[in-house]
Amino acid sequence: MIEIKNINGDVIYVNQTHYESLDRSDLTYENLKFADLRNANLSFTKLTGANLFDADLSNANLSYADLVGANLTGANLSNCNLRGAELTGAYFRFTNLNGANLTNANLDLTGVNSDIDLTGANLTGAKIKRSV
Repeated sequence: MIEIKNINGDVIYVNQTHYESLDRSDLTYENLKFADLRNANLSFTKLTGANLFDADLSNANLSYADLVGANLTGANLSNCNLRGAELTGAYFRFTNLNGANLTNANLDLTGVNSDIDLTGANLTGAKIKRSV
């Protein structure tokens, strides 16, 4: 079941399947802490400043999503499609991006060290900002 709550704890979305399409939704600053979004279609979704702490987004489609300033601490983004996603200012700590497709994504890894797993990730054409 997918249950999405806003910052106030109000349920804004409930679905019994893991395959519901949320593409092109506006989830700006929503509290998606611990959300089960496996296999969800979130392409072109606005997730600016969203709290995705410990969310499971494995195998989700986040192509061209706006994740500027999103909290991805402990999030599972394994095998996730992040093609063309905007991840500037996103907070990565203990984030699993194993096997993720980050083709042409805009990624800010400033201040990130070994806390992020990019094993097998596709970074073709990705714009990566990182500390020197």
